[in-house]
Amino acid sequence: YAILIGLVGSEMCIRDRWNAGNHLEARRGFASLLPLILLGVQPGLAWSVHKEVLVLRGIIAAATVRAPAKPLSARSRDALAAVLLSLSIPMPVSSR
Repeated sequence: YAILIGLVGSEMCIRDRWNAGNHLEARRGFASLLPLILLGVQPGLAWSVHKEVLVLRGIIAAATVRAPAKPLSARSRDALAAVLLSLSIPMPVSSR
């Protein structure tokens, strides 16, 4: 999942902590990603969430999706922005 949204560093950090035996910190790291994961697995919105994150991170230019996927509503986009802010995910200066 993290690869799809450009968060490979977060996933690797959690795995490295787990492999080093620091299970509590690994669980905390995973728990911090759960709101983003939950947004990103909603039927009909999954691709929109993934693409929106990639746009916000400056990795792709547009979050356009094809049917049967649905574009994010303003409310969902605001929820996604709040989750990303809570994760301190680096965003380019030119993000929306």
